[in-house]
Amino acid sequence: MTTTKGLTLRHRLLVIAAALAVLASLLAISAPPAWASIDISIPIDTVVRAEAGSETLLATADSSELTGQECTVRADSTNGKSVHPNNDLIVVSVTSVVLEDVESTPGATTHADGALIMGDTVTVTLLMGEDGVFSAGITVKIVCEPPQAPVTDLEVTKIDLVDPVVVDSDNPTALITYEVTVTNNGPELAENVVVTDTLPASLTYVSSSPGVGSCGHAAGVVTCQLGDLAVGDSVLITIVVETEAVGEITDFSPLNVVEVSSDTEESNLENNVDDEETNIIEVLSLGFADLEVTKIDLVDPVVVDSDNPTALITYEVTVANNGPELAENVVVTDTLPASLTYVSSSPGVGTCAHAAGVVTCQLGDLAVGDSVLITIVVETEA
Repeated sequence: MTTTKGLTLRHRLLVIAAALAVLASLLAISAPPAWASIDISIPIDTVVRAEAGSETLLATADSSELTGQECTVRADSTNGKSVHPNNDLIVVSVTSVVLEDVESTPGATTHADGALIMGDTVTVTLLMGEDGVFSAGITVKIVCEPPQAPVTDLEVTKIDLVDPVVVDSDNPTALITYEVTVTNNGPELAENVVVTDTLPASLTYVSSSPGVGSCGHAAGVVTCQLGDLAVGDSVLITIVVETEAVGEITDFSPLNVVEVSSDTEESNLENNVDDEETNIIEVLSLGFADLEVTKIDLVDPVVVDSDNPTALITYEVTVANNGPELAENVVVTDTLPASLTYVSSSPGVGTCAHAAGVVTCQLGDLAVGDSVLITIVVETEA
């Protein structure tokens, strides 16, 4: 009978000691900031006596701000005297890790193998060693690093399918087709990819069709929602616009700018914008005739090097009157790209002049079946 009472008293003492340890440890815990660490302090005056192999809950902490993170766990011993071998601490949240033999070496640090995936709460439980005694003085430290945001590299390119575009009295406007290609160079998925194409005021929107997703137009801006784009994937967008009418053209080399973006962070923004300049040649005449214009370069490609940093390029523009009437007061305009410098122009008949990058040739009247050759010389940039 005396033995039974002694055991009952011992069990009561163990329960009281465990409860005091839990209370003390909870008082030492504060809610963690996001992407930080949790320190769970088990005070040095906490003593637990229990059978070897038994488990005692020592602490519970709120870890809701770290839910879903993978964290490292270690135990720092502050007890410089007691040595109780094989006492393990089990740290549990969504998953669990074990801090083995935390009291075998006074003042030592013990690291858990593997990562602890965090949930709303975390607990520390003692797995009693062979001595049946745990003397605390241990801080369990849970360290969570900030998550790395995914990074990718989107690239956009744009070309016009016909350049130059020629308009005349029989064909007073012309359609220009642009092809925009968006590519995800990786290394991560690009989420919610958006392409915006700002049209020059001199071009009128006609249509747009993406390989995936959808496009819309408002106030001169084409916006395409492409959704997510996997690494290595590309999307082709076809955009069709119309030039201004003959006699109303004010921009003979409209610059069309396109830009791509997404919700995913970018490692390289330099290739997120591209532009395309389209040359428009307007052949003006007063009368009912069919004027035709062609343009060729006499040397292609043109080679420059350190010894010859620039080069001359000669263009031949031919204007022909296919009839059936005399073409009166024929005018040819040729808009030069900004990268070329005007040198000279010489028409077979009439006169040519240059101003602000535009060569204008007054050819006079052109009879049915007649043609005029205009030679234009420009120089490349150094």
